[in-house]
Amino acid sequence: MTDIKITPTVASDLAGLAPVVEATGLFPPEYLHPLWEEGQAEGHVWRTASRAGQAVGLAFAGPEPLTEGCWNMRALCVAPDQQGQGVGRALVRDLEAALTGRARLLLAETSGTAPFAGARAFYAALGYARVADIPEFWAEGDAKIVFSRDLR
Repeated sequence: MTDIKITPTVASDLAGLAPVVEATGLFPPEYLHPLWEEGQAEGHVWRTASRAGQAVGLAFAGPEPLTEGCWNMRALCVAPDQQGQGVGRALVRDLEAALTGRARLLLAETSGTAPFAGARAFYAALGYARVADIPEFWAEGDAKIVFSRDLR
Protein backbone atom coordinates (compact mmCIF):
# COMPACT_ATOMS: atom_id res chain seq x y z
CA MET A 1 0.00 0.00 0.00
CA THR A 2 1.30 3.41 -0.84
CA ASP A 3 0.57 4.95 2.56
CA ILE A 4 3.20 2.77 4.25
CA LYS A 5 6.36 4.72 4.99
CA ILE A 6 9.56 2.73 5.64
CA THR A 7 12.50 4.58 7.18
CA PRO A 8 15.75 3.67 8.87
CA THR A 9 14.96 3.26 12.55
CA VAL A 10 16.26 5.94 14.90
CA ALA A 11 16.36 5.82 18.71
CA SER A 12 13.30 8.06 19.01
CA ASP A 13 11.24 5.43 17.11
CA LEU A 14 11.63 2.89 19.91
CA ALA A 15 8.88 4.34 22.12
CA GLY A 16 6.37 3.95 19.29
CA LEU A 17 7.64 0.48 18.41
CA ALA A 18 7.33 -0.92 21.95
CA PRO A 19 3.51 -1.27 21.74
CA VAL A 20 3.86 -2.99 18.34
CA VAL A 21 6.35 -5.47 19.76
CA GLU A 22 4.13 -6.05 22.79
CA ALA A 23 0.99 -6.56 20.68
CA THR A 24 2.69 -9.16 18.50
CA GLY A 25 4.31 -11.02 21.38
CA LEU A 26 7.50 -11.29 19.32
CA PHE A 27 9.60 -10.62 22.41
CA PRO A 28 9.08 -8.71 25.66
CA PRO A 29 9.06 -4.97 24.87
CA GLU A 30 11.67 -4.31 27.57
CA TYR A 31 14.15 -6.13 25.29
CA LEU A 32 13.72 -3.51 22.57
CA HIS A 33 16.23 -0.96 23.93
CA PRO A 34 18.95 -3.54 24.68
CA LEU A 35 18.47 -5.11 21.24
CA TRP A 36 18.72 -1.67 19.65
CA GLU A 37 21.92 -0.83 21.53
CA GLU A 38 23.46 -4.21 20.77
CA GLY A 39 22.45 -3.85 17.15
CA GLN A 40 24.00 -0.42 16.87
CA ALA A 41 27.29 -1.75 18.21
CA GLU A 42 27.21 -4.71 15.79
CA GLY A 43 26.14 -2.80 12.67
CA HIS A 44 22.60 -4.18 12.39
CA VAL A 45 20.20 -2.64 9.88
CA TRP A 46 16.84 -1.58 11.35
CA ARG A 47 13.72 -0.38 9.54
CA THR A 48 10.50 1.15 10.90
CA ALA A 49 7.16 1.06 9.09
CA SER A 50 4.69 3.80 9.83
CA ARG A 51 1.28 4.97 8.72
CA ALA A 52 -0.05 8.45 9.42
CA GLY A 53 3.00 9.08 11.58
CA GLN A 54 2.40 6.06 13.82
CA ALA A 55 4.80 3.11 14.02
CA VAL A 56 3.14 -0.09 12.79
CA GLY A 57 6.10 -2.43 12.25
CA LEU A 58 9.78 -3.07 12.41
CA ALA A 59 12.41 -5.30 10.92
CA PHE A 60 16.07 -5.69 11.66
CA ALA A 61 18.92 -7.86 10.48
CA GLY A 62 22.48 -8.46 11.54
CA PRO A 63 25.47 -10.22 10.10
CA GLU A 64 25.91 -13.87 11.01
CA PRO A 65 29.16 -14.31 12.95
CA LEU A 66 31.94 -16.23 11.22
CA THR A 67 30.36 -15.95 7.77
CA GLU A 68 31.11 -13.88 4.70
CA GLY A 69 28.05 -11.91 3.65
CA CYS A 70 25.39 -13.94 5.42
CA TRP A 71 22.86 -11.88 7.38
CA ASN A 72 19.97 -12.96 9.57
CA MET A 73 16.63 -11.15 9.77
CA ARG A 74 16.49 -11.17 13.55
CA ALA A 75 13.01 -9.67 13.83
CA LEU A 76 10.01 -8.82 11.72
CA CYS A 77 6.86 -7.67 13.43
CA VAL A 78 3.75 -5.87 12.27
CA ALA A 79 0.96 -4.59 14.50
CA PRO A 80 -1.86 -7.15 14.46
CA ASP A 81 -4.37 -4.67 13.00
CA GLN A 82 -1.95 -3.94 10.13
CA GLN A 83 -1.14 -7.53 9.18
CA GLY A 84 -2.16 -8.66 5.71
CA GLN A 85 -1.97 -5.11 4.34
CA GLY A 86 1.51 -5.14 2.79
CA VAL A 87 3.44 -3.75 5.76
CA GLY A 88 5.55 -6.87 6.31
CA ARG A 89 6.28 -7.18 2.60
CA ALA A 90 7.33 -3.51 2.43
CA LEU A 91 9.59 -3.91 5.47
CA VAL A 92 11.29 -7.01 4.09
CA ARG A 93 11.81 -5.51 0.63
CA ASP A 94 13.26 -2.32 2.12
CA LEU A 95 15.55 -4.31 4.40
CA GLU A 96 16.72 -6.38 1.42
CA ALA A 97 17.42 -3.21 -0.56
CA ALA A 98 19.41 -1.77 2.34
CA LEU A 99 21.51 -4.94 2.43
CA THR A 100 22.22 -5.05 -1.30
CA GLY A 101 25.97 -4.93 -1.76
CA ARG A 102 26.56 -5.82 1.91
CA ALA A 103 24.88 -9.22 2.14
CA ARG A 104 24.86 -12.09 -0.30
CA LEU A 105 22.39 -14.18 1.68
CA LEU A 106 19.56 -13.21 4.05
CA LEU A 107 18.13 -15.78 6.45
CA ALA A 108 14.73 -15.74 8.16
CA GLU A 109 14.06 -18.19 10.99
CA THR A 110 10.70 -19.18 12.40
CA SER A 111 8.93 -21.90 14.31
CA GLY A 112 7.58 -25.12 12.85
CA THR A 113 4.44 -25.03 15.02
CA ALA A 114 0.92 -24.45 13.70
CA PRO A 115 0.64 -20.83 14.95
CA PHE A 116 3.60 -19.94 12.69
CA ALA A 117 2.16 -21.45 9.51
CA GLY A 118 1.35 -17.93 8.31
CA ALA A 119 4.93 -16.79 8.82
CA ARG A 120 6.23 -19.76 6.85
CA ALA A 121 3.78 -19.07 4.02
CA PHE A 122 4.76 -15.37 4.09
CA TYR A 123 8.47 -16.07 3.57
CA ALA A 124 7.74 -18.60 0.83
CA ALA A 125 5.48 -16.08 -0.94
CA LEU A 126 8.33 -13.55 -0.86
CA GLY A 127 10.60 -15.99 -2.67
CA TYR A 128 12.54 -17.29 0.30
CA ALA A 129 13.62 -20.92 0.00
CA ARG A 130 13.02 -23.25 2.92
CA VAL A 131 16.54 -24.55 3.50
CA ALA A 132 16.53 -26.18 6.93
CA ASP A 133 14.27 -27.84 9.46
CA ILE A 134 15.89 -28.44 12.83
CA PRO A 135 13.67 -30.66 14.99
CA GLU A 136 13.16 -29.85 18.66
CA PHE A 137 15.19 -26.61 18.35
CA TRP A 138 13.03 -24.04 20.17
CA ALA A 139 11.46 -26.56 22.54
CA GLU A 140 10.19 -30.12 22.55
CA GLY A 141 7.97 -30.47 19.50
CA ASP A 142 9.01 -27.07 18.08
CA ALA A 143 11.34 -27.13 15.07
CA LYS A 144 13.37 -24.22 13.81
CA ILE A 145 12.54 -23.56 10.16
CA VAL A 146 15.13 -21.57 8.22
CA PHE A 147 14.40 -19.70 5.00
CA SER A 148 17.00 -17.96 2.84
CA ARG A 149 17.11 -15.53 -0.04
CA ASP A 150 20.06 -14.78 -2.29
CA LEU A 151 20.54 -11.00 -2.44
CA ARG A 152 23.17 -10.95 -5.17
